[in-house]
Amino acid sequence: MRLFDVVGKALTPRIRDLGKITLLRDDTPAATTARYPHAGKLLADRWNEDLIRAMYPDLLRVDGSLNFGEATASLIVGKWSAASGQNTLAAR
Repeated sequence: MRLFDVVGKALTPRIRDLGKITLLRDDTPAATTARYPHAGKLLADRWNEDLIRAMYPDLLRVDGSLNFGEATASLIVGKWSAASGQNTLAAR
């Protein structure tokens, strides 16, 4: 289950330089390519399920902050980006 599924939102990002970044996949490379044939090399790395499991309570707190208007998505992404080396939630 993805965070956006939990909060009932749809993810529609506008990503600058999309061809130069790597997005994370949740399945095997073959299954991901079959499901998203145009994504190609963008979905090269697999996400870290152990990290997600360990950080799930913190992810739920982020979810609550978003749902109750205590924080905006841009604020959270900005904080994660600024502290990527020090913040476990910002890890890959």
